Amino acid sequence: MLFFDKLFSKKSDENTTTGKKIRQLRNTKRISAKELGASCGVNETAIRNYEQGIRQVSDEKLDLIAKCLGVTPSALYDRKISTYIDVMQVLFELADRYELLPVAIPQEPRFALLSKDAVLVGSIQAWYEQRRKWERKEITLEQLKEWENAFPLLCKDNLVDNSSDNIQESVYTDFERIVFLKRAVEEQKLIVNNYCQMIDECLQRKDIATARMHNDTLKKTINSVFEDDLKKFG
Repeated sequence: MLFFDKLFSKKSDENTTTGKKIRQLRNTKRISAKELGASCGVNETAIRNYEQGIRQVSDEKLDLIAKCLGVTPSALYDRKISTYIDVMQVLFELADRYELLPVAIPQEPRFALLSKDAVLVGSIQAWYEQRRKWERKEITLEQLKEWENAFPLLCKDNLVDNSSDNIQESVYTDFERIVFLKRAVEEQKLIVNNYCQMIDECLQRKDIATARMHNDTLKKTINSVFEDDLKKFG
């Protein structure tokens, strides 16, 4: 299959709609459609219609259903992600909102995603820790999925506040430091190259004063960036 064929092909058709998610969670928690309807103030037929996509769930009812199922409403949203292009568009939006950056890593799968947003990093760290528990067989796959669907309701610790102080206090593994520092070096390289180009242009015009100014600014910028990165990842 060609690259663009793969991009346009569907990853999975299962459990992509709100109705299918409701039915899956209801069955997992062994709640009948009648019981769920009674808890939400609707009859069994309405729940069946929601699950089959015959009727659209209002935001108010979706909140009630989520509460009855013990999950966050976001876990029931139909995000209509069916192709790799949909995935990429979501990643592009995340990149704008959460400083998400693609970085190269020295091992397979060769690329990873980096974020400087403390809340997002804290959330991913919490997810990572839950998956590690599952990998060590400390929790079941059902418990892992329950945690994911209820996130952040089942988080024992508060997620990191999105402030510079907390970013500096974040703790990273050695591998995470390597990824972050690699990106930091790339950013510093870009800064140096840009200032060097401006200094060269000034020298060609024999504008020594401006060249010196750019040189001083470059030194201060690199020192500042270095100190920030050292505090965050050192």
